[in-house]
Amino acid sequence: MKKFYAFLIALISFGTMNASAQTYYSLAEKPFKQDWNDTSLFTADNTWPATLSIIGYKGDRLARSGASPDTILKDGSKTTINITRNYKVSSITTGGIGEFEIADPTIALLGSSSASAPHIVIYLNTVGVNFVRVKYKLRDIDGTIDTATQKYALQYKVGTDSVYTNIPAAFVEDATSGPNDSSKVTQIDVILPNECSNKEKVELRILTVNAAGADEWVGIDDIEIFNDPTASVSSVSLNKNDFRISNINSNGIFNVQFLKSFEREVSLQILDMSGKLIVNNRIKNAITSQVEKVDLSNQQNGVYILRIQTKDGIYSTKLVK
Repeated sequence: MKKFYAFLIALISFGTMNASAQTYYSLAEKPFKQDWNDTSLFTADNTWPATLSIIGYKGDRLARSGASPDTILKDGSKTTINITRNYKVSSITTGGIGEFEIADPTIALLGSSSASAPHIVIYLNTVGVNFVRVKYKLRDIDGTIDTATQKYALQYKVGTDSVYTNIPAAFVEDATSGPNDSSKVTQIDVILPNECSNKEKVELRILTVNAAGADEWVGIDDIEIFNDPTASVSSVSLNKNDFRISNINSNGIFNVQFLKSFEREVSLQILDMSGKLIVNNRIKNAITSQVEKVDLSNQQNGVYILRIQTKDGIYSTKLVK
């Protein structure tokens, strides 16, 4: 009996060590890149090398079937650590995370009853980085008859936060094109909210859920995370004609008018030129002609950055008080 308890403790400790021993990748030193072309990265199933700064989790019992991943905010690090190596075909129906050694290698997620919210977590140190840009591809690699609305979300948490926060601009309603088709590729390109800047510990989570249908394998590939100072003053994928910015008086009062409607949450932020967050407003379901007031009357005269982020992308421009 003592041997059994010793084995059980060792098994629990191994799982804990695998999660806690992760290295938080320093973005200040160099950009983070992972394309999975090196098929020797994984030497054993369910073991993620600490040097990757990534762990995959099965997300068992984390979500109900058919839920939207952007509603799943609970931390999943206590769920089963998972990776199965050397998959060659997408007809495998075991849910979780697979390493696919195909023509263009990748890791991929598949929801199931036992893997209700499979996800990967990327561990970052952003000290010295003011504008964190995240790019990756969601690749439909499932050419079988399976078909489902395969939703994907990107979320973050900082330090000891117990729950994740969604990044609306990265939400994908369906990353697949099946059945019998695996041609769809969805490019994600977002700037993280300012609260992710200059932090010793930032966790990014990319997740899906067990869909209402026959889930399809979707790869998470060509991940790039880097400091992008130009993001403070340039538009990324949102049309500037979707907004009208007006300075209504000389005291630093601005109006932001939406010229189209946006589903889901809209983030409206003001930053100074050092990257310090001045205003951080979250707007649900902004509608056409809606006006949001930005008050900089208590700030010093100078140049500020207005950044609007939706599920469709980001728009940034300068405000001069």
